[in-house]
Amino acid sequence: MIRALTNLNADWTEDDVARAVELGREAIEVGHRLGDRSWTSAALVNLIIAMYPHGDWDEALSWMGADELSPLDFSFGELVRCSILRARGEPWEPSPALGAAGAEDDAANQAARRVIEAHARLQAGDTTAVAREAVAGLRQYYGLSGTSDDFTWLWQMATELVWEARDRAGLVELFDVVEQDQVSKRTVGLGAQQARMRGLMAIEDGEDPDVVEAHLRAAITESRAWSSPVTEARCQADLGAWLARTGRGAEATELLTAARATYDRLGAARWTEALDAALAGVTA
Repeated sequence: MIRALTNLNADWTEDDVARAVELGREAIEVGHRLGDRSWTSAALVNLIIAMYPHGDWDEALSWMGADELSPLDFSFGELVRCSILRARGEPWEPSPALGAAGAEDDAANQAARRVIEAHARLQAGDTTAVAREAVAGLRQYYGLSGTSDDFTWLWQMATELVWEARDRAGLVELFDVVEQDQVSKRTVGLGAQQARMRGLMAIEDGEDPDVVEAHLRAAITESRAWSSPVTEARCQADLGAWLARTGRGAEATELLTAARATYDRLGAARWTEALDAALAGVTA
């Protein structure tokens, strides 16, 4: 039963993270009753992954401190931990546990570690190799599962890192990884992040306002369908800031208020600071 619940958790994380979290919590309960540490670890890392877009950040961090993840699963949990801490503007550095014996040759672990390395480079203020590590990690993971399984969440993470590093060529490469997959379904979570990134690129390229707005509103709609208040807030902040900067402040107010409320609940102080910076000099 725990195996079925764990696999369902992973599947639902692609399309509905609220359902994924429910299944993940049930899987943990079963694993603890059975005393099966291996499957409990697998269930737990899938739960932690789903908790990131669902916004259960404090619980995810608490689980990361519970010492229940095996070396093969730890890197994915560590990627969640560093993502949360960076969003909160808190000190972070890769955990020494990443070097645990038995995990270094696992391809999925290697992929996650490359994305962690991209985080670490940004944390240190070095943007030169962020895209290289993020793209390499995503290509490696794509080789394992196409755009299914944890690819949705890893792609979201990688695109945000590369966008923050201002590496447009790297972002195009990440889109290319998705476009080469003609077999896997397009997941809801992947669609939400694709629409968000297209909207941000359209703003940067000075595209027609209707194009920008269509992408960002689609991103909000898909984020809601994904049951991801975290992604929805990011998209609300993007659209709200753009509307405010283009003289449509009245339309921006509700979006910005909602984004800030979610950021406050998450403790995402760094995201709030970025939103404030995007609105600097904008008059009501």
